Order: sequence, then C-alpha cells, then structure tokens
Amino acid sequence: MGKTWKPQDSKRFGREAQLGKTYYYIVNLSSRAGAWEDKQLYHEIVFDGHAPFTGHKTANGYSAETLCRQYGPIYEDQPRGIRHAGTPAPQVAGPLSQGYEGVLDHAEIRGLEKQVADSSDPRTRRRFL
Repeated sequence: MGKTWKPQDSKRFGREAQLGKTYYYIVNLSSRAGAWEDKQLYHEIVFDGHAPFTGHKTANGYSAETLCRQYGPIYEDQPRGIRHAGTPAPQVAGPLSQGYEGVLDHAEIRGLEKQVADSSDPRTRRRFL
C-alpha cells in the first residue's frame, strides 16, 4: 500500500512529490448531477515542471501543495474499485433488439409537429452581436 497525503500534509507532499510520477485523488460527485453516475471518480496528476519563482513542483499550473490542500487526500497508488473520470460511464439501458421499431401514436406526432411549427424561423430570427 502506497503513501497517502491528507490536506494538512500539503507541505510534506510538496517536498516528497516527484516529477513524472503519477498521483491520484478522488472526487465525490453529487447525486443530483446524474443519479446513474458513480458516487466517486478518481483523477490523475503528473508533475511535469517547476514554478518560476518558488521552484515548487507543478502540474497544469497548480503546485503540489495547492493540489493537496484543495483536492486531498492524494494517493500514491491507483484507487481500486473506483472508475477513472476520463472513462465512459456505465450503460444505463440495455441495447435494443434487432427488430425494434419505435411506434409513435397520432397524439405524439401532432405534438412534435406543433413544437416544430412553434419554433422560431432561422431566417426571421434577430442576429446576435
């Protein structure tokens, strides 16, 4: 099991972080944003440079101390059982069968036609500045 740095250990993490090594932090998601989404996702950080005046290790413009303070705890090992934020979400509905036809009744078709008729005409629409 690798090291873990909590937000109060931000100065120590700033000293111990290594350039080119991958570190991880976990983000908690709100259930209001997507009820089907995972509750937690993890992000990766790779420090690739130094700040010009202070010499602190940086990743995407953030120093190691700032990342630890704002997004901590920071993990040295990849979290198990948690999906990476860059991977696609799990499929919510199953695939449709081969011969599936979505049949619309007359009321649904009339409602869709009304929405099209009520929408603004792009030729008469006022131009945005």
